[in-house]
Amino acid sequence: MLYLMMEKLIDMLEEAKGDLVIELEIHKAMIGYLKIKLVEAQEKSDIEMIRIIQE
Repeated sequence: MLYLMMEKLIDMLEEAKGDLVIELEIHKAMIGYLKIKLVEAQEKSDIEMIRIIQE
């Protein structure tokens, strides 16, 4: 009986670990997307500054 309970607990922990790994990968992807957007915004800002300076 105790063995079955321990086995069930191990299964639950492994499932939770899998969920956390997936969540971590999603957050990594979101951070990557935000970094790309930041670079795009900086490029737009740089282009705008150059245009202002040229006027």
